Amino acid sequence: SAATCTLAAADAAKTLTIPSVSPATLLAAGSNAYTTYYASSSFGFTACPVGLTRVTSAYTYQGSLVGNNNAVATGTASNVQMFVMQSSSPSVSSVLAVNGTSGSLNQATITANAATVPVIVGISSLNSSTSPVLATVGTYTGTYLVAFTY
Repeated sequence: SAATCTLAAADAAKTLTIPSVSPATLLAAGSNAYTTYYASSSFGFTACPVGLTRVTSAYTYQGSLVGNNNAVATGTASNVQMFVMQSSSPSVSSVLAVNGTSGSLNQATITANAATVPVIVGISSLNSSTSPVLATVGTYTGTYLVAFTY
C-alpha cells in the first residue's frame, strides 16, 4: 500500500532473550519444546490510514533453515533450532515460515488506526533431521528480518 502505518520507534530493532534451560530439560520437553521455552514481545503500529485493515508480516531468517520454519541457531551450542510464532501464546499451530513468505497466520487486524503484532521466539533441541537430540551447553542466537505490508 502507498499509505503505511507508523511503527513504534522502540520496535524497529528487537532483542528477545529466552530464559536459560539445561540441555536435558530442553530435550525432555520434546520436539515442541519451543511452546515451553520462549520469549515474547510485539510490534506496535499507530497512525494507520483509514482504509487499511491489516498488517501482514514476513520473517526471513538470516541463517540456515531446515524446512521452511526451523531456524538453526548459531553460537557455541549445537542442536538448537528456533521457531517464530505470531500469537499471544505459543502453540504448534501458530508457527510461521521464516523463509520470507507469509500466510494467514502472519496477519494482524488494524482497529482504530492501530495494530499490535505479537511475536514469540522459542527453542527446541533438534538435529538437522529435526529429531530430538541432546543440545550442547553454550550460547545460541539467531537474526530475523521482518517485513511488514499493509
